[in-house]
Amino acid sequence: MNPEQHCHAKNRDALTLTPVWRLSCSVNDDPERLQVLPPLDNDVADKIIILKVKAGTMPMPSGTPEARAAFWARLVGELPHFLYYLEQWEIPAELRTDRYGMRHFHHPDVVEVLINSAPEVVFQSLIDAEYFRFAYTDLAGTEPQTAWDAPSPEIERHLVRDDSRVARQARQLLRHHSHCGTYLGRLYKHQAGKPGRISRRLVNGDTIWTIQPPPRPPETPVPHRYVGPPRDEEPVPVYVPPR
Repeated sequence: MNPEQHCHAKNRDALTLTPVWRLSCSVNDDPERLQVLPPLDNDVADKIIILKVKAGTMPMPSGTPEARAAFWARLVGELPHFLYYLEQWEIPAELRTDRYGMRHFHHPDVVEVLINSAPEVVFQSLIDAEYFRFAYTDLAGTEPQTAWDAPSPEIERHLVRDDSRVARQARQLLRHHSHCGTYLGRLYKHQAGKPGRISRRLVNGDTIWTIQPPPRPPETPVPHRYVGPPRDEEPVPVYVPPR
């Protein structure tokens, strides 16, 4: 890779420059617009800086062409001072890296939206809605469920079959035969080596995935109401089962 670039503007002498290339992408922060960003896995997480900005008050009037021209002239006039500041500034040791010069930063608000809308997270919600919907109930005689232990093709077949509660969403998400295993792999990597809901093992060359049930929801307080007692006695709480 040649770090030098030959630049020749029209009617000007040619220059040889050594630019530092960076790609900037600006999008709104709603989930659909943020899908232009790649998944924040270990391959690209340290290569992307994600900032969150919002509209501010203009420091100078800018409502007329003359005002905008004055603002632009002031902005250009401040650039030498800004460049001097950057040249004198030293990157703190805790932010310095050998590969890119500065450590990456991901704004937590944007990361939260990315994680919640990531296809692997949606995939896990489909598993919970279909396979683990009776995980902590005895509805219709169903015992509390244990882990789901199966290869990815079997998991996919279960989710997309006609009697699946999530068949339509699963078919849209699992459009390629490799997507199921890909999403399981991402969920496994998100755990970063810590115990989690997803584990895997090799059996005769095939990857068997073990998916644990979702965490038990917090206990719901038992509802009570008071039944009218005799006048001289204290009210007695009586349990009323939910309908």
